Order: sequence, then structure tokens, then C-alpha cells
Amino acid sequence: MRSFDKKIELAAPAGSPEALNAAIGEGADAVYLGLKDFNARIRAKNFSYKELESITDRLHRLDKKVYVTVNTVIEEWELDRVYNLLKFLSQINVDAVIVQDIGLIKIIGDFVPNLKIHASTQMNISSARAVNALSKYNVKRVVLSRELTLSEIKNITANTSSEIEIFCHGAICISASGLCLFSSYFGGRSANKGQCTQACRRIYKDANGVGKFYFSPKDLSLIRNIPDIIESGVSSLKIEGRMKSEGYVAVVVKAYRYMIDNYQNNDFEEVARRAESILLDDLARKKTTLFFLDKNNRDFIDNASSGETGSKIGQVDDVEKNGNTNIIYFQSKSSLEDGDKIKIRSAKNDFTKILKLLTSKKENDLYKVETEDSFEKGDEIFLYKKRSLMGSYKSIIPNNLAPYRAHPGIQKIPAAQSAKINNKSRLKEGVYIKINKFSQLFLLQSYKPEKIIFELSYKNLREFKDNINKIPFNKENIILSLPPFHREDEDLSIIEETNFIIGKGFIYFIINNVAQLNFFKNNPDITVICGSNLYAFNSYSINFLFANGIDYIIPPLETSKKNFLESTQTFNARNFIITIFSFPKLFNINYPFSNYPDYLTDNRDNGFFLIKNSKTMEVIPEKPFSIMDKVPFLSKKGFNRFLIDLSDVNLSKNLYKNLVKILQRSGNVDKFERFNWKDGFFRSKEVYRKKEE
Repeated sequence: MRSFDKKIELAAPAGSPEALNAAIGEGADAVYLGLKDFNARIRAKNFSYKELESITDRLHRLDKKVYVTVNTVIEEWELDRVYNLLKFLSQINVDAVIVQDIGLIKIIGDFVPNLKIHASTQMNISSARAVNALSKYNVKRVVLSRELTLSEIKNITANTSSEIEIFCHGAICISASGLCLFSSYFGGRSANKGQCTQACRRIYKDANGVGKFYFSPKDLSLIRNIPDIIESGVSSLKIEGRMKSEGYVAVVVKAYRYMIDNYQNNDFEEVARRAESILLDDLARKKTTLFFLDKNNRDFIDNASSGETGSKIGQVDDVEKNGNTNIIYFQSKSSLEDGDKIKIRSAKNDFTKILKLLTSKKENDLYKVETEDSFEKGDEIFLYKKRSLMGSYKSIIPNNLAPYRAHPGIQKIPAAQSAKINNKSRLKEGVYIKINKFSQLFLLQSYKPEKIIFELSYKNLREFKDNINKIPFNKENIILSLPPFHREDEDLSIIEETNFIIGKGFIYFIINNVAQLNFFKNNPDITVICGSNLYAFNSYSINFLFANGIDYIIPPLETSKKNFLESTQTFNARNFIITIFSFPKLFNINYPFSNYPDYLTDNRDNGFFLIKNSKTMEVIPEKPFSIMDKVPFLSKKGFNRFLIDLSDVNLSKNLYKNLVKILQRSGNVDKFERFNWKDGFFRSKEVYRKKEE
């Protein structure tokens, strides 16, 4: 465990050259940043290859570290580019690469083993078991999920030799780390591809038409908890904010640098108040400690606000047209000066625009800005950045970039070899039905599927165990699916309950978290299936899983037909189980919010059901994902194991009977979504251009 008096690393976001300068100027020990693609903040300015090499060179001279984010899932067509990128990062000696896709762990291990790996928070690592499972693959550091308590973090650091990093400040996701499918479901802008549209920040209406910001989280702030964090053995404190301004980065780094350097040497309350006073200028959202101090804390949602960053200073008072230009007049409760930046949010469509105040001179007590974008009277205005808060920082990137490389090169990645699979048992071809309520087992007797997948959760695991002798099916017909969020304080109970179930003769299990990779390594009779939450988007991630004891894979729900076929073409089709019908869990929330409505709609009249459990809440769409009519096509390709996911569905005999009839005639339900099956992830014109190159 880390010594209490040892300085902890402070890692700051650098989404732009200006933010990079501010981070180093205010005393960050390390920065994490991304290139123009393959990172979870694709809309940030980010950096070119030449800029990155120059940054690494300059910061190493200053004894600072550079961590590069490659923290998205990787599709098959992207493998060549990411392969060359990783080789480039190794050549310029970055200090580590932050990854989400397990296929990258395989690629790095095979081709650039000197490149240090940090596991992204997007991997949903929430237990020492998961940390240790990754350590054998050269993963030196893990960025833990934000949902953990201090007690859990202490247990993790005490039971692993890997470096542990946690977020200490900034925006948080309403969904468990890496498990948000919301913005991907409507338009393909996936959080797992760095394209999150912040669906959590929108207004949703109940059955009476009353709207609230049900899912808009406050910002995390652990400034007062720095002593406890350092004592816990955490190696690095991470500030979120690659989409934020240089002013935000400067203020937050300054506050945490001051706290880290001074909390032991002076009166703690005095130091804490000073650090908090600095943070008042971060112009961000209201603050929360999330679950750090209390796993049952519910005060992390701001129902009255969209959570728009910036300090609200007023609203649009008037709009004048001047050709294609809109002149916007507004009052401000705060005094503004030349060079300050404001942000306007449209109430109609949530569109935001950041504008610089060119002159602070008022006209009839009103400030004015000009834009070609349309806004209306009453639209909210936020102070986004104050010029007076910005220091004068030395530029890290030199003017002359000629000595540095413009491109990592173009080489084709060697094909992922088809791993040898020794199936303990051959799962039969046919339809598999997934449920999560014990009573639903009896409904399935009217048409017995080939296999029944029972989704285990913290709520129903005990129920399943207590009624294990009442199951109306043979044990060999049951597959048990483990929870995707595997947190530290639930680890032992999951192990104990799973071992009890194994002792009763069940031999089929689905894993959904890295922590579960080695669950069954000493039990050769168990057939292990990789669930859709342990993302396998490319041939290298598939190879990694098969090489580590996985017998079958359920592809990610987000994948497209094209990517699925390309990524699986060197593998045996019989080792895949394809989801053809599902109500995807768009949000996986680690708090039940029992007072929330059971049904909400958005401003486009999309409907959503809120499924509340004892400890969690899931948000599912009213319209299911379905490719039931594609079964004949997939069967011709050799895929003959299909999954209909009816978990979280109010299942009845009639509904089940109708679905079976639809499947038998290769039809489809009346209202459904294709998700990304047809069109894939959203890609900008720039991405298409790169693909063609």
C-alpha cells in the first residue's frame, strides 16, 4: 500500500493545446490526451501525430508523464490503423496507453509489449478480482469505475499490486462505467466510440406531461477527501475534462495541486476552504461525492437543471436579424469583460453555442453577441470562461513541428489466428430465451426453447438459489448469466452463490465482466459464454476471449451486420450466439430511484420504461431491437444459435406465443429498432475519408 506521506500523482485532461498548457502550468504531474480518433472524447480538439510526439518530448524533459487515450471499442475495419498507431506510440515512448477494448490488450501483447497499458474506466473495473485478472496481460494500472466507495477502493488497493487510479473531479455518467447504450440506440453515436450525445442531460416527461431532468448528474468533487484517498493507496488522481475549457483545467488543477501539497502542513480546514474557494471558478455543475462516502447516496442528480456546464448568468432578452446574422441581447447577473466566453442553450433542441464577448460595452443595459445560429427569447445563457481567470502559460507545443513525424505509417496488421477451442459441451442449435424472473420459467413450458438463459442479479440470485429444486426444466437446459457490474463489496457473495449453484449441477454460465474471466478456470466441466457486455467487436478481442477459456460468444448489441461478419469470418460460426430480439438496457444505474415514474418520454416521443430493482435501476426503450427477420440470412452464413432476450419484459403466455409464431415465419414485430445492425456507428465525413485512405 502507498505510504501516507508519498505524493500522489495528479493527472489532468488535455483536450486542446491551451488546456495542455494550463494543466502543466498549474502543476499537473501527468496529462492524458487523445488523437483525432480512437478516444472517448472524439469531439475535443485533440492532437495530431506531430503534436503528440512534440508533447511527449517536451513533457519528458519536464519530468512529466503522457498517457494517450485509445479508449474506445475497435471495429474490424479499424484494426490496421490502430495497429500502426500503437506502434507509433511505442516508438515515441509515451508513458502508457489507456484502453477499453480487450482486443488492444492482445495486439499490444503480441506486437508492442513494451507499451504500458492502463485499463480505462470504460472497462467497468470495480473489484480487485478484475484488476488482478488484467495484471497478467501487462495492464499496469486500472482506472476504477466511479461508482465505488472509499471502503471498496481500500480493499482493492490492499489486494492487488497494480497501480490504481480514480477520478476525483468532473462530470460523471448516470450509467455504470462502459454500460451506456442510450445515444448509440438512437442514431449510432456511441459512448463506446467517444460520441456520447449526453442523453442523460435532456428533459424527460412523465405520463402527465411534466418534464424533469431525471438523469442529469452533478459533477464529482472529492477535494475534501484527498487525505483519505492518499491513505487508501491510490496511485493517481484523475481530473475529468477533455471537453472542458483551458480555464476549467487551470482552476481544477490549481485547487487539487494546492490541496495535495498543503493538507499535511497546515490547518486542514483552512486548506480545504482555500481549495474549495478556488474551485468556485470552475464554472461547472453542482457537486457531489457520488457513492464515495455512502453507497446509498441518492443526492447526485439535479432534477431541476440540465447540468449545462458554466454558471447561469441570464437568458436571451431579444434577437435581431441582420442578414444571416442573429444579434442576441441579454442581461447578466455577473459583470462581464471583453474576451469572456458565454454559452447559449436552445430550449427547443438543446443545441448549444459558445461565443466570445468581443466588447463588454452595454447597449441599453444589455450585452450583445452575434451568431449565424438561431436562438430565441428565453434561451438560457451561461458564463463559460472568464478571461481574467486565465494565467499566462508557456506553450508546450513548439512552433516548428518539422522534426516530428506526421503519420505512424501504414502496415497491415497480421490476421488474428483462430484460437483453439476445446468446447466442454456442444450447445445445440436453436433458439435461446433469456429471462430474469423465476415465475417466467413456467411460462416458457408452452414452447420449450433449446436453452433458457436466466439473468442473475443481486435481487434475484437469492430467489433462484432458494427455489433451485423447483425449476420446471432440466439443469442442462439452463444457462446462468452473471451481473455486468461486479463491484468489490459484492464479490465474495457472487462467488459463494455461484459455487453453490455449480454444486447443484449447473454447468452453463455467461460472464459479463473481466472479474469473471477466471471464475471457472479450475472447473473444467463448466461451459463459459462471453456475454454482450464484455465487448467483442473485432477478431483480436474474439481471439483473446477464446484463448482464455471462453467457449461461446454473444456479440455486442451495438455491432453492425458488416462488422459482425467481418470480425467472425476466421472463426467457427457455431461458437456464436446472436441476439435477435431485445429491449437493451440503455442506462444501468447504480441506484433504484423508487420515486421515479415507471414510464417516461423524450422530446421526440420515444418512450422508455424504468425497471427498478432493490439496488439498481435500468432504463429500456419502448421499441425493442429486433433482427428476427434476418434469421434465414444468418443461418445461411452458418450461425444457428439465436437469443431472444425477454428479461425486463412483462412476459405473458400470449406475448411469448406471438413471438414464437413471428420467429417461425421469419417475420418481425410491428414496431422495432435495428439499432446499429444496418447502418453501424455514426461516422463523420472525416472518418470516412480516413477509411478510404
